Amino acid sequence: MITNFCCCFYPTTVVCVDDDVHLLKWMTLLLEEQFKVLAFHDPLISLAFIEAAGILSSKNQMNQAKLDPNVLYFDLNIQKIHTLIYDAKRSAEISTLVIDYYMPGLNGLELCKHFKNEACKKILLTGEVDQQMAVVAFNDGVIDQFVMKGQAQVMEELQVQIKRMQWQYFFEKTRSLTDSLLQAYPQVFSYLEDLEFCEAFYTFLRQHKIKEGYLFNGESDYLLIDQSNQLWWLSIKNQYAIQTLIHDAENEFLQEPSPEAEAIFKVVKSGKKLPLTVLSKKVLDISEWERILVHPIAIMTTKETYQVLLSPDVGQAHLRYDAIKFI
Repeated sequence: MITNFCCCFYPTTVVCVDDDVHLLKWMTLLLEEQFKVLAFHDPLISLAFIEAAGILSSKNQMNQAKLDPNVLYFDLNIQKIHTLIYDAKRSAEISTLVIDYYMPGLNGLELCKHFKNEACKKILLTGEVDQQMAVVAFNDGVIDQFVMKGQAQVMEELQVQIKRMQWQYFFEKTRSLTDSLLQAYPQVFSYLEDLEFCEAFYTFLRQHKIKEGYLFNGESDYLLIDQSNQLWWLSIKNQYAIQTLIHDAENEFLQEPSPEAEAIFKVVKSGKKLPLTVLSKKVLDISEWERILVHPIAIMTTKETYQVLLSPDVGQAHLRYDAIKFI
């Protein structure tokens, strides 16, 4: 179960290590449909390559982002996000290791121990007789997950676990930002600690084939990219944010009443459509809101009902550059 939220995620590399060359080729072929994969049949060669390449993040390098809770508004560094999106090297970052246990020269657990202080997630492939050993290694923090090779749907299970481990990797990478957002803006970002919402939102992203996402501003707007490289804008609104939108719409209508403004205000107040303000380059009068209104998608939890606004990018987004840096 997914119980956390990522403010930033993008494609990374999965390293597979197995001395069974035929199994390694089969595993690589299947995984390459969804992930960038580096495959090694020799654990010593894989160790030397990874250490020399310098494409791992250590645990103490994670969680560098901090927000000042006294600052009432913030915006992220969109220039740096834009650079990151089109930087092919970012996918070289290793987020997950898939390592077989039985290998000559250096077994899977010994190899994992070499990376115990690294931020990448370790998945051990093991047989039924070694399950207890894998459980102990998991409890000791040597590995982050294990997959039994003898099960019927082993590759399907492995793909699921890789996706979950990559999500956990980015959660830990941006955790300080998440904690700071909750401290500075608890009413706006309450969904970050709603475990049911985190699981539902993760499923939502998988259903829409989203491969990449970046928190865009302090209003819970996100820039997303799907598998076909289409850009999307997404906004998450809890009840507090929705009531704020309705209040703003009412104020706008009262300042400059008109039939058009009244009609839009009624739609917003009913909740049938809500404004996705990031779609506009400038602050609009309520009479001009029609083109930025989006039908919300409800995600309900035992805590509250959230509204998710999703729209494809049409080149109209308001890109701000006076921003803090966190990536």
